[in-house]
Amino acid sequence: MTEPALLEALLVGCHIARPLNIWSIKMLKKKYFKTKDECEVTFELDSVDAESVALVTEVNGWQPLQMTKRRKDGVYYAKMRLPKESEFQFRYLVDGKSWINDSAADAYASNEFGGENGVIITSA
Repeated sequence: MTEPALLEALLVGCHIARPLNIWSIKMLKKKYFKTKDECEVTFELDSVDAESVALVTEVNGWQPLQMTKRRKDGVYYAKMRLPKESEFQFRYLVDGKSWINDSAADAYASNEFGGENGVIITSA
């Protein structure tokens, strides 16, 4: 049985607003600089059916930052330079209505809405 078929079989009777496979790839890439106290983080989300994806993080006061969609593979991405030795919470907002956590997050933290936010840790 394929993974999508298995997931569908397990979720029979559950209400899902959107198919699970539209958020199939989540990835964080970190690049540390020797001469700067910064870490460049690339946030990626493969959201095939999405019209838009925004990165929402405490770094910029929880204001949605629209992510760019790469033409070659359809992956949405955003890069940010963050201070080293820090932790920041974040989530993805798909089409302005669906909140998605990154399975590649370094940790998770409870939020005030009864859910969880992903946490990025910039320790080298």
